[in-house]
Amino acid sequence: MAWIVFAQGVPLFEISAIGDCRVSLLGTQITDNGDGDGIADTNETLQIGISLQPACWFGGSLNACVAWISTESPAIECMRRSEIPLGNLPGYGPPVTPADTFEIKVGNIDRHSLGLGPDDPLEALLMVDIRCDDPYGTHWFQEPLVLSLDLNVLDQGQTPVAWSEDFESGGNNPADPLQGTAFYAQNIDAGLPGNNNAEGVANADGWRCQYSDPDWQNSNSYNTEYRDDCYPGMNLAQANAIFWQLDGSLIPGTPDGGRAHLGEKSMYYGIFIGQADNHFGTPRTTVESVATLDMINLGADDPQLSFWHQISLIDYRAFSAHPGRSLDRGVVQIQLHDAAGNQISDWMNLLPIENGYDQQAESNYTNCMFDPMDDGNDEDDFFDPADPAREYGPSSTCYPSLSWAFMGSATGAFSTADVGNATTPPAASDAPSLGVGTWIESKIDLSEFRGRRAKLRFLVSALRTRPPTMFPNIWELINEEDDGWWIDDIVIDETLTDPAGFHNDLFLLGSCSGTGGPCIGQCRSSSAPCSDTNPCDEGEGDCVNPCPAGEACSGPAPDCGSNCTEAEVNIFVEPGGPLNPASVSRAETSEQLTLNFTSYEPSWVDVCVDGHREFRYCISGDPDGDSSGLPDADCDDPWDSR
Repeated sequence: MAWIVFAQGVPLFEISAIGDCRVSLLGTQITDNGDGDGIADTNETLQIGISLQPACWFGGSLNACVAWISTESPAIECMRRSEIPLGNLPGYGPPVTPADTFEIKVGNIDRHSLGLGPDDPLEALLMVDIRCDDPYGTHWFQEPLVLSLDLNVLDQGQTPVAWSEDFESGGNNPADPLQGTAFYAQNIDAGLPGNNNAEGVANADGWRCQYSDPDWQNSNSYNTEYRDDCYPGMNLAQANAIFWQLDGSLIPGTPDGGRAHLGEKSMYYGIFIGQADNHFGTPRTTVESVATLDMINLGADDPQLSFWHQISLIDYRAFSAHPGRSLDRGVVQIQLHDAAGNQISDWMNLLPIENGYDQQAESNYTNCMFDPMDDGNDEDDFFDPADPAREYGPSSTCYPSLSWAFMGSATGAFSTADVGNATTPPAASDAPSLGVGTWIESKIDLSEFRGRRAKLRFLVSALRTRPPTMFPNIWELINEEDDGWWIDDIVIDETLTDPAGFHNDLFLLGSCSGTGGPCIGQCRSSSAPCSDTNPCDEGEGDCVNPCPAGEACSGPAPDCGSNCTEAEVNIFVEPGGPLNPASVSRAETSEQLTLNFTSYEPSWVDVCVDGHREFRYCISGDPDGDSSGLPDADCDDPWDSR
């Protein structure tokens, strides 16, 4: 089924309706049996808990969910618990944290012996696979998990303090409304339209979503009229304009007396229209962002970002997109810097753990959608570059990435029930100090970036519509769907005055002479030996993970144990039979485990071989080549299919 969307009798865009469901990995909770800092260090065994965000719009639940973790990284010695049950998950709701955890063991990987310093990259890439059932079939999801290896983070003896921005000091300079706040307008799409369509299309190379690339044959814009103006900015003047400002009771031109969660001012993305029945609108065809002027030194423990917002951008409420899809998208991002202030990462999306992203971009428009170029990817990057039918790839705001479009309410009186797509409503005591609507608090776990120097930014990307004279380059809907994004009371609860210190981890994990339990027995700051009877001196920090009294930390670190010496294979094949056993067990091997099936029905295998799950299968076109009815032994005859 397809919808054609009209405005004033002119077709704006055409889409096809498709179902959608996603489970995202929001974050991890890592504990270790070594120095207890939650960083994957040499020979440590890690318990990895996960937080998941289901986002499915079919109206039901995800059932019988299971998660697996796997890796091909040589830094991981084994997977001691690679599968955890998730049970039933809500199709849409607040984040879910399963009770069970993965368990993995880091190998004998050492920065110092590799000639690496604390600023050099040393990481292990793991994959988390999730399988769930629903009334419509089986869903598979895959999310990456990156572990930094063999590091210590020290706060240098500083006491963490909160960083905050309430925007009460801004709005005094009409030429620069953000002056006096911690943020500035980046205006990253300035100049892109050039002087004509040809210049605009050339300048925007790389800025488009993969499925909007007019040069890619699988994209929606390929060979359509939309390829001729596929660039951010309805025109040069609009692209050069800035649409981030302040709103509040003391801000000139505010249409409804201003609004703020606390105090008198808030930051606002959008346009003051000021008509009696339509106070606010948002620009079309822009990529607009605000970022912090200065770097923020994140705390060395578990910093958390929180802020209050109302956001109402163009989505399925305004046009016939399918539920859970939006045309315009908002995200919050982070960029890392080293101690000297040098940028060391691209802009990366932050994933909220409370009141997270509520939608995905509609992916079937022939109109163009855009994405920033400073996030490490562009329109030519795909998840599977070898797939001839490829359409999607990594991005900040393009499908399948998640983003905000409808949280809280931008009109009417405050109500704990009027929360848009928020999953955690405000309390009655959270009524705003100024103006209309309902504010929602979103929270983001920054512990992944503990000790780092960082900048924050809020970014919006908007769909291009045609013709450019419609709505004079802005959305002007009477309802709230296009009112914009208000942000207030941004807080990071743990920050430092000076940057934290990163060091190669010098702790040596061992085992206690009596109990055999893991131990370190070194002073945290000096790495000098210590124990209950030989405490650390003043200034050396605490004694890290000493043995019980009377035992010495002298043995080797605990090894993988028996959990990774067997490969247990569970085979589910329909119909069953003598050639389809229920399970096969064999000793761990460095070779790929090969099994033969004689059924075309789906099968899956869960196995720990060299620390990660692998399987392959073949269906013999001529069993064993001799009409015996038995599968061949090597699965590599020319008539076999795989």
